[in-house]
Amino acid sequence: MKTWEKTQTNVNLKDVVFSLANWASVSTLLINKSWKNLLPNFIESVNSIKISHSEARTALNTSLQWAEEQNFVAYGNYAPQTFKTPRI
Repeated sequence: MKTWEKTQTNVNLKDVVFSLANWASVSTLLINKSWKNLLPNFIESVNSIKISHSEARTALNTSLQWAEEQNFVAYGNYAPQTFKTPRI
């Protein structure tokens, strides 16, 4: 079993971007039920945040563009096909 430190050191920017993109497919109901089990009093006090599909797409595209720019800055190479935009 991996430790948190090991997992943290093996995660790269690409993993983070794709993990964030995958969150779009997780339902709000599932997230709220999960948190309610952990912090029952907290969830009741939080107002839900509504975000449109286009806002999510724009945020994802911005993240992917930023990741590509960081790849260029860090490694001196520009690979526009490095990150494929996942379908949301």
